[in-house]
Amino acid sequence: MWWWEILPIAFMDNSDEKVAVCADYVGPTEGVTEVTIPGEINGIRVYCLMIANTLPDSVETVVVEEGVSMMIASFLQEPNLTHVELPDSLVHTFESFLNLPKLKEIDLPENLYWLGGFRNCESLTRVTVPASVGYLEAFGYCNLESVAIESESLYCVDYNSFRDNPNLTEVVLPDSVRTIGAGSFMNTGITEFHVPACLQEVGRFGDTNKTDLHERVLMNTPYMDSLEEDFLVWNDRLLVAYLGDDTSVTVPAGVTHLCNYAFNSETLEELIVPEGVEVFWRYALFNTPALKKLELPSTLTVFELSNDMRKALCDTCVVYLPADSVALEFLEQGKYPMQCEIK
Repeated sequence: MWWWEILPIAFMDNSDEKVAVCADYVGPTEGVTEVTIPGEINGIRVYCLMIANTLPDSVETVVVEEGVSMMIASFLQEPNLTHVELPDSLVHTFESFLNLPKLKEIDLPENLYWLGGFRNCESLTRVTVPASVGYLEAFGYCNLESVAIESESLYCVDYNSFRDNPNLTEVVLPDSVRTIGAGSFMNTGITEFHVPACLQEVGRFGDTNKTDLHERVLMNTPYMDSLEEDFLVWNDRLLVAYLGDDTSVTVPAGVTHLCNYAFNSETLEELIVPEGVEVFWRYALFNTPALKKLELPSTLTVFELSNDMRKALCDTCVVYLPADSVALEFLEQGKYPMQCEIK
C-alpha cells in the first residue's frame, strides 16, 4: 500500500514520458520514524515532490528514491527530521528544507543545478555545494561554520543566500558568479570577500515578498565595518556602496556600473555621474531624500530608476543630461516625471 497521494499524470516538457507528482503523505501518523518516497509508482516516474509539511512529526529519516528530479516545498517544519537521502536524479530544489531544527548535515547530489531552500536549519553547520550547481538561494538563517563551493559554473547567488549565519567567516565564490542578490551575506562573520571576476550586478533579485531587498550584500559584517574608504568599488568598475556623508559626490573614474543600493545617504544633495559610466541600475539611488541635482553622462547604455525614488525626487531634483541620453525619455514619462535639463 502506497502512503502517497499522486496528482494526475502529466507529460514532461515536450517528451512522451508520462510523469507523476507526489503531492501528499497519507500514511500512518503514529510511531513513524522513517519513510521512503518512491521514484516510480505503477510504472510511472515520480518526477516532482510537493508534500509540504504533511509528514508525521515523528519522522527522523527520509529516503528519496531515484527518478525524482524536482522538489518544491517538500520538507517544511519537520521537528525531528535529522537525515535525508537524495537521489542522483534530483536537479531542482525550490523552497524545500525549511525550519528543520535537527537537520545536521546534507549530502547534495552531483546533478543538482538549482539549489533553493535550507532556511532556518539551525543545526546545519557545514555544507558542500556540488560542482553541478548554477543557481543558489539557500542556507539563510542556519548556523553554518563552513561552506565549500565546488561549482565553477555558479552564475547567481540570490537574495539572503547565506544571511544570518554569525559563525560563517568565509565563503569563496567562483569567478563564474555574475549576480549576487540583496542581503546574501549580511549578518555573518565574514572578514574578507573574494569578488568574482565575472560579477556584473549586485543587489535586488529574488521575490519581493521574501526580503526587504534593500539590504546590501555584506551589511552588518566585519568586512564592511573594516572599510575606511568612502567608495566600495569591486573589480575596479562596480560601485557597490558609497559610505561617506558628503553633500556633493562625484563617482570615481573608472566605474562603469552603479549597483543597486550604491547610494543610501540622507545627506547627499548633488551626485555627478561622469563619462564612462554605462549602467545605472534601478535601485542605485535607494534613499537620497536630500538630492537636488543629478548629472548623467553620455556613455549610459542602461538607465533605470525605481518608481519610489522618482516619486520622492520628482519635485525636488533636477537631472542634467545630454539630449541623446537613453535616460531622457524614461525620466520624462511615467506617473512621476522628473525635471530634466539638457547640458
